Amino acid sequence: MNLADAYPNSALPVGALMAIAFTMAFVLAIWLIMVFRADDQPKASRQPKVAEPDATSEDKHNDSSQAEADRREGVSA
Repeated sequence: MNLADAYPNSALPVGALMAIAFTMAFVLAIWLIMVFRADDQPKASRQPKVAEPDATSEDKHNDSSQAEADRREGVSA
C-alpha cells in the first residue's frame, strides 16, 4: 500500500478556489473604500474645540508679580 493512498484528497475544486479569491478581493475592496471615505471627513469636525484665552485667565508673567519680585530683590525700576 502506498502512503499517498492512506490520506483523502484535500485539493479544493477550481470553483471553490475562485469563490475564495473573489470573496477576499471583494472584502479588500470594501475595506479600502471605507478607509478612504473615513479620510475624506473634514478635519475640523474631528478635532476638539479649544476655548480662547480670555482676560480673566491667570498670567504668570504679568507686571504686578514682576514688580513685586523686583521689590523683594531690591531692584528699582
